[in-house]
Amino acid sequence: MNLTLLVVNTVAGVAFTSALLAVLLYLPWQIRRSYRQTFTALARAVEAREPHLLGHAEQTARYVVWMARFQGMGFRATRRLEYAALLHGIGKVSVPYGLLNSPEPLSNAAEWFVARDYVRVGAAILDAIPILRPCADAVRFHHEYLDGSGYPFGRAGRSVPLEAQMLCVASEYVAMTAPRLYRAAPPLSAAQADAFLRAHTGRRYSRHAVSLFRQAKAGEEAQALLASLARHVHAVLKGFKAAPPLRRVF
Repeated sequence: MNLTLLVVNTVAGVAFTSALLAVLLYLPWQIRRSYRQTFTALARAVEAREPHLLGHAEQTARYVVWMARFQGMGFRATRRLEYAALLHGIGKVSVPYGLLNSPEPLSNAAEWFVARDYVRVGAAILDAIPILRPCADAVRFHHEYLDGSGYPFGRAGRSVPLEAQMLCVASEYVAMTAPRLYRAAPPLSAAQADAFLRAHTGRRYSRHAVSLFRQAKAGEEAQALLASLARHVHAVLKGFKAAPPLRRVF
């Protein structure tokens, strides 16, 4: 009887512990998944005001996650940078629709100020949300350049945080390779955008951030190639399974 009771208690204890561990492991994952889905939806809502930029934030986020991995950032720092990438354009809700989608380049200082001030607005929005406050500086400084020619604060050198430099390179590369209403010429090819990054490394962009981006780009391309190969193999195997059995002819 005592042995039976011991076995029952042991099984119950193992079941309870397993259920508790499952909950403790699943809930944080589910919460992070919900956060990411929410921030992605917000990014798409903002980009809906600039249809030519649809997907910009998500592609930028994919690059910065790769960059963070190559930098050796921890899990929290990587998620922080990913959320900053998804929401780095949220301040554009303050920019008039006509200004965002003008087919002509901005022509006066007032228009430039309004268009560029979205960076401050976006950082202020993130500062007001406790869970997003750690992302605010990456957004606030992601248009600052090493040589001080960026905006909105004109920061230079080491005063530009590394996360902001990483976001800057990834975001501007994605922007260069996407069509824009005010560009008469087509978007840059991948080779042309890479050449632009090389030409401005050490002035606009830090060498370290550009190096991380190149590794990220290579990593994503390799992952896409492997995914394509896996789909091809799956299709071939599926074709073999669907083929009729061979008949004996003798």
